[in-house]
Amino acid sequence: MQLKGVIVYRIEGSNCLNGTFINNMSNNVLGNSIAKKLDNQDCIEGTYLCSYIDNSLHDCELRITTTDPNLKIYMFSWYNKGESKPFYEGIGMITNNKLISVSYWDK
Repeated sequence: MQLKGVIVYRIEGSNCLNGTFINNMSNNVLGNSIAKKLDNQDCIEGTYLCSYIDNSLHDCELRITTTDPNLKIYMFSWYNKGESKPFYEGIGMITNNKLISVSYWDK
């Protein structure tokens, strides 16, 4: 497992994440990601429709699960539509109830 990049999501309400990322393929250029939760449950865990821009626009599915709700640590998995194996996985932590910092790697 090799680190691919980092993303910081700002929590926008109960069902939207707005992120800025950089990875080892971005040539030091920041990318943008937006993730909209598919249900209306008031928690971070769940499935999101995610779009991100690096060299072009990409759509995918983001799944967030909790590893330790007391510490607010979460697992992130990004999937291409219709696929069962994630192309990235990561781990993140919520700070100040507003930001989620995530490091991720190729799966």
